[in-house]
Amino acid sequence: PIGAWPAGGDLDVRWQSAGSSSAVVTLEARDTAGSGGASAYIVCLPRNNGQVWIPSALIATSNLRTREARLTVASYKAAVRPAMNGRPEYRLSAGFSTSVVLQPGR
Repeated sequence: PIGAWPAGGDLDVRWQSAGSSSAVVTLEARDTAGSGGASAYIVCLPRNNGQVWIPSALIATSNLRTREARLTVASYKAAVRPAMNGRPEYRLSAGFSTSVVLQPGR
């Protein structure tokens, strides 16, 4: 999906992912124009699964609001199988992600 950047303020990101144990939210410029060839990239590790705010000052520092950017939410479910019958403990995780493109002046 494609959406418009909010005119100002913090970016409020909300999602639903039943049963997930963690999430990573990323915001990345889709081009390198105006950044000297470097890609602007913000990574958030939400404390509350289902919502995070990206501060307006951080977005301004990265000059993202004036550019097309991809917002991605990746949710993960992790589990640990305890050691049993001589078999070692192992960890298992699965993930799902979704993205939206934010466009300026839309």
